[in-house]
Amino acid sequence: MPPNVRAYFSKLCDAVVEFNPHEDEEIALTKHLETPVVRRKKRKVLGSKSKLDYASIFDWLSCRQRAEDMSLDQAFRDYVRIFELEPDQYETVKSAYNKVRRARLSHMLPAERTKDI
Repeated sequence: MPPNVRAYFSKLCDAVVEFNPHEDEEIALTKHLETPVVRRKKRKVLGSKSKLDYASIFDWLSCRQRAEDMSLDQAFRDYVRIFELEPDQYETVKSAYNKVRRARLSHMLPAERTKDI
């Protein structure tokens, strides 16, 4: 190990304060390890849901489909557009919808009929 590595890491560790989940800042290393960056933590607002929360995706898509009388595929595309998701997250939204649909149907139907869903 090079002689200055131990000094570098001890200096870096001295700069890092014990983790406190209530603070608004965090230390992030960049691609250049010698320059750590202090940045604000991304905090989720209490009571808010993620754009990729499975149940909220299902409910939103179902309501949109019924209210606008559109196809499910068009509702998927609207969800991605309205919530400003990346275009490649279309499949993620579709997968989340289908998982919740299967789960909800399995609780409504007898066990032997859920194999075909």
